[in-house]
Amino acid sequence: MRMIGDLVHKGGTQSGCEPSLWKLDLLLIPKFRELAAHEAAAADMLVIAAHDRESLTVTLQTWIETWPVRTAGRRGALVALLELGEGRTEVRAETLMFLRNAAETSQMDLFVQSFQPPARNDLLTAELIAQRAVAVSSVLDDILHHPAPAPRWGINE
Repeated sequence: MRMIGDLVHKGGTQSGCEPSLWKLDLLLIPKFRELAAHEAAAADMLVIAAHDRESLTVTLQTWIETWPVRTAGRRGALVALLELGEGRTEVRAETLMFLRNAAETSQMDLFVQSFQPPARNDLLTAELIAQRAVAVSSVLDDILHHPAPAPRWGINE
């Protein structure tokens, strides 16, 4: 979301960037799936962020398969940002093949970037969160107990 905001902000109105965001859950509804497919066909660039754990979700695959054919000679870019499953270092071959076929059928160039999920901090418990919530640092203590400034009595007040 931040990336899209930066694109629009830095490019201004001249960028021609008109982001359209779709939650995958909405694509379960046929009317929304159809609308999103038509927007995909008209887009110059599609960015899909998904997990590549066992396979792409059926919802995502179904939506991609419903994309209408793009206007002849009009290319686009399909960017896939894929979070790898635990212990994996590469995108699954089936996922890559599916995305390559979808990009080729839709006259799009495919760009894939995979990444590891952020490390989980399993040590973060409810008790630890509660302790942090009531902890007061020396800086916060100074702010909370700072004496109020003396009232100013000047000629103009």
